[in-house]
Amino acid sequence: MATITYCKGLPTPAHELNELGLTDFEMFLDAYAPIFRAANIETVNHLLS
Repeated sequence: MATITYCKGLPTPAHELNELGLTDFEMFLDAYAPIFRAANIETVNHLLS
């Protein structure tokens, strides 16, 4: 299965980082990844059936 990878290319200003050291976008990607994975698996299973 293909993997979607996010690579941080530029330094992020400190004021954009939360207490975990991540940006809002990185937090979104982390939260969205399980949903996207489940949807991807469901779609592939549907196409294979």
